[in-house]
Order: sequence, then C-alpha cells, then structure tokens
Amino acid sequence: MNKLDDANAHEFYESHNVMHLLKISESTLYRYRKQKLIAFIKIGGKYLYPKISIKNMIHKAMNQQ
Repeated sequence: MNKLDDANAHEFYESHNVMHLLKISESTLYRYRKQKLIAFIKIGGKYLYPKISIKNMIHKAMNQQ
C-alpha cells in the first residue's frame, strides 16, 4: 500500500456521494448494504463508505466493460 492508499484508507464517502459515483438509487444502495456487496460503517445513524472500497468497485466495473 502506498502513501496515497494509506491516506484513503481512513477517508469515507457519505451515501449521497456513493449514489452519485456509482449512479445508483437509494434503494439500490440499501440493497447493496443488505447483501454485503459494499463496505460500510454506521455511525450515529449515518452510513459511511470507505473511499478505497468505492474506488475499487468503480475500477472493477470499468475493467469488466
């Protein structure tokens, strides 16, 4: 892991950012959480998603096209 990856390991997106980046609806994001398809933590009723995990999902999706 390089320094950039290490810094991103402690950064998070909020739900609205993830929905925009992945171009998905709120219900799809909910389904991804329930099916454990997306990494997240919940703090005080707010869902947060590790930036590195979301970036990896985007990268993986781009490579499948």
